[in-house]
Parts: sequence; C-alpha cells; structure tokens
Amino acid sequence: MTRKALLITQDKDLKKFIEISAMTLTKLNCQAELKSTLDFKEALQIAREDNLDLIFLDLDLHVFSPLGLIEEIRSETKSKDKKIIAFSEVNPISNRDEIFKSGCDSVMSKSELKMVVNNLMQY
Repeated sequence: MTRKALLITQDKDLKKFIEISAMTLTKLNCQAELKSTLDFKEALQIAREDNLDLIFLDLDLHVFSPLGLIEEIRSETKSKDKKIIAFSEVNPISNRDEIFKSGCDSVMSKSELKMVVNNLMQY
C-alpha cells in the first residue's frame, strides 16, 4: 500500500528533507508518494483525491492563509478524514486553539516534524 501525502511549504530545506524521507521509505519498501504545491486551488484539488492520506501544511506561508486552506479542506466531504499536520518555525505556537478549531489534527514545530516525518508517512 502506498502512503500518499501533500506538502505545502515555502521552506525549500524542509521540502527537500521530506522529499528525501519519502524516497528513503520507498527504497526500504514502505511506499510513500509526496506531492507538493504552493497554489491554493491546486492544494484543494489534491486534498480531494481519494487516495491522499496526509497533508503537511506550513503555518508560516505568505502566499495564502493556511487556516483558510484547512477550513476549505474540512468543508469538502471527501477530505474530512484526511490527517492535517500543521507546522511552524515559531515554537511554541501561540494560536494552537485557533488552528485546531479550523480542523487541524496536529500542530508541531518544524524541528519536531523533522524528527517524526518518517513515522507519519509510514502509518
């Protein structure tokens, strides 16, 4: 079974790190496919895909509102059960309640995400 994820971030270093994690998992026979975009409409379209399992969303985005995207994803019937993991450079994240209220499943710092991304993409 292939685990499919969407990554939405402007952080090129983190994007490369997660791409390498996905490739490494695939080489270890844990199939992981990663899609990436910075376009709001494209992110919604990918989030609607039946076989997408996980969405990694950077709260530090400047191209559109991350919380607005979470709310849009959650308003779609096909996307209600997808796991949304939000992350930020800022630690501790001050508006956690607002983020969870928008429909996010988990919030962490970028450094925490780097430590657990392999596990998240496997299960």
